[in-house]
Formats: sequence, structure tokens, C-alpha cells
Amino acid sequence: MQKLLDEKQTPEIALKLQDLERKLEYYSQDTRVEILEKSSTISITRIRYTTMRMIRNPRVSVNRRYTRNMKLDYTQSKNQGIFRDFFLALRPIKCQAWKQAELLNRVLLLIRAPAVVIYTLYIPLVDYEMEKHGWNKLLNAINVVVNPALSISIFLSFMHRKGNFLWYISLQNTLIYGASSFVLTVPFAVFILFHARTDVPPSYHWVFTIMNLTGSMFLIFLCATEIDTVLEVIGNILSIDDNYMGATVKAFTGNLGTLFANTAVAIHGYPKMAFASAIGGSFFTIVVTGNTVAYVRSLVGNRSEHHMEEYGEIAFIFLNMALFTILLWSTTLGFFARRSMGLYSIGLYVVYLLFVTLVHEEVIHSFSDDIQVKSAFGDI
Repeated sequence: MQKLLDEKQTPEIALKLQDLERKLEYYSQDTRVEILEKSSTISITRIRYTTMRMIRNPRVSVNRRYTRNMKLDYTQSKNQGIFRDFFLALRPIKCQAWKQAELLNRVLLLIRAPAVVIYTLYIPLVDYEMEKHGWNKLLNAINVVVNPALSISIFLSFMHRKGNFLWYISLQNTLIYGASSFVLTVPFAVFILFHARTDVPPSYHWVFTIMNLTGSMFLIFLCATEIDTVLEVIGNILSIDDNYMGATVKAFTGNLGTLFANTAVAIHGYPKMAFASAIGGSFFTIVVTGNTVAYVRSLVGNRSEHHMEEYGEIAFIFLNMALFTILLWSTTLGFFARRSMGLYSIGLYVVYLLFVTLVHEEVIHSFSDDIQVKSAFGDI
């Protein structure tokens, strides 16, 4: 098909393409993943404060072939409107959004405008609902060069930072490693500029989903890290116990990325995927991360049998309580997760935070055992 597309278009070539497209449609119908259109709002008619089931709107499958070829016109040149598409995609504020926004929203649009420009140059857009699947020839060629270089530099900066130094201090020393990716990315970008068209995405457009994924993960990780650092500084200024900060603030900020990602997935109409990610991620954190910490402590010579402080035991008890009650609730409701179960889980976490805070302020006693007091002069 690609060879026929590269040749001069004639009626005979068009008939051959149609025949090949029908065969491709037949042979690949069982291998494609169905993509559903995103809803503009959450898929419920209205918010209720009862345990009634959510009323879902009907989902519509995306016709990826139609959205891919809707702008295709072989009578135009390969670079038709290349700069126009680039500057339209690069604009940080859409005219329609500006007209509909109120004063406060316009201020927010102006504040986030520089960040939107940076993110647009860094993260390529791949959206099967949009025309041309979000393809922008010149912008995506820039993404190919910028995305791997920044990702490699930032990753190595986190790996090579010393002590309590911030990651962007060592970034100047790792930029050379990111620049080494130009050996592969620059020729690929030149290939895109010479081979691809502006009105239809190329067959290798799926490669940009990898850069979209890695770029989004890096940005979420960076934002969560900065929030965690700021709160850690505030905790040090206020002389708050590190164990208490780890059980409350750091535990929350460390999972902000997962919270945002799962919430976005659920709003776009994939709640089962979001719930599976939440359970699977927590399972990995508890089983792998917790045991890795214990193993490393044994390697460095710290073979203490007690790996949990008083806040760890509180978290362990509340975790078992939450898992048992959620399982009981789900089986009672026929394995249908209603909103009441979500509100209950949030309320249980608030109770945990309140309990930990009262233990920290020594208002109540924790579940841990008291330290045994020994006489300095033996048994008396």
C-alpha cells in the first residue's frame, strides 16, 4: 500500500488501493484495539448522594481510518500549510477558550501559557479522535529531537545528583549525554521532513506514542518531586518529625502522579482500567518496594527485626481494614463499585490522617508497644 501511495495517483492505482484496504480491514479486524470517544464530562447524568448506580452514556467507537484520512488530498504538495499548522499548534491560548473564559480563567490561561508552549515542544500529541490523529509534521519533527534529549538529561540528572542537591543543579553536567541522542534523532527528523505529508500521519506515527508516554511520566514525576521537596522544606522549618511526614505528606505527594493519571483515565471512560492500575500499583509498592528496603537494610548491616515504626503499624492496620471492608462492600453490591464506596474510602483515609496526627501530638496512644524501661543498676 505504501508503494502505491508513493506512486502517481491514477484510477487504476486507486482501485488497487481500495482492494488492499478491504483486505487489510478483513484481516486486521481481530487485532485492533477498540478506542472509544472521550466524553466531555464525567459519564453520569447528575451527582447523587445515594448508592444508586451510575447511569452511563452510550460509548461510540472512534473510526480511526476516517479521522486519519479526513484531510488527505493528493493534489496538494507534501508540505502544504506546514508553517500554518505549526504556529496554530504552538499557540498557548485558543481564541474560543479566551472568548468563553471569565476574568479569573483568563488570568489562569495567561499564567499557564509559557508552560503550555514548553510542553507542546516537548510532548508529541497522538489522539485518534482528532483529525490526522493530532499529526503536525514540523512540530513532531521538533518533538523527535527535543523529547529524547531532555528525557535522558533529566533522568541522568536525578541519578547523578549528590546528597540533598536539587536535580536541576546537576542538569548542566548531563546535557552532553542528552545531546548524544542527536546522532539518531536528527536524521530521523530530517527523514520525517522529506518523507511525511502534512495532511495525513505516516505509518510510523505510533512511535510518537512512546515519546508521549515517557514525556508525560517525566513531567508528572517532576511535578510530584517538586511538591514533595517544598513540603519537606516546610516540614524541616517547622521541625516536624520525619516519620510523621513520611506517613502523611510524603505518602500523599509520592502518589500524586498515580492519582492524576488514574483520575484522567476514569474520566475518559475507562474506570476499570483506572481501578486495576490503583490496585496493581499499590500491590507493587507494598510487595516489591517494602521488601527491597528490608533487603537493602540487611545488606548494609542493619538486621533489625522491626522494620516498621509506630506510624507503619497504624498504616498496616488501616490498610487491612480498608481492603477487607472494600471487598465486603463489593461482594455485597454484586461487584459494582458505587460512589458510596469511593466516599467511604476517602473518609477512611481522612480518619487515618486524623489518627496519625493525634498520635503525633501524643493525644492518643499508637498500636505499637512501649519501649521497655531498664534500670541502670540492674534489677531492683
